[in-house]
Amino acid sequence: MLGKKVTWSSQSAGYTKEKTGFVVLVVPANRIANIMWEDLPEEERLKYTKPKKLFVSTMRTVTSYVVAVPTPSGKGRPNLYWPLTSTLRFESGGPCARANFGADET
Repeated sequence: MLGKKVTWSSQSAGYTKEKTGFVVLVVPANRIANIMWEDLPEEERLKYTKPKKLFVSTMRTVTSYVVAVPTPSGKGRPNLYWPLTSTLRFESGGPCARANFGADET
């Protein structure tokens, strides 16, 4: 899954926006993303913007993915997102194949 191109829609303040990026970290079910992120080598983490509130200390019950989205200008480091697995569409067009489809992903 690493490096796969994914697209999803996000909502904020009443607006919906489609985002496209590449998987940079696979988070197994029942693992905390921020711990996994900190375990990556520093040179890998420095390729992306520093996550702010991205990695809360909650676990998701299904495998999830941290996605790097290039900036609109193409300059600077890509922004990181941790979208819900159920919202992702992989480059091939279909929803992400996963176990526990429809499970709670909070």
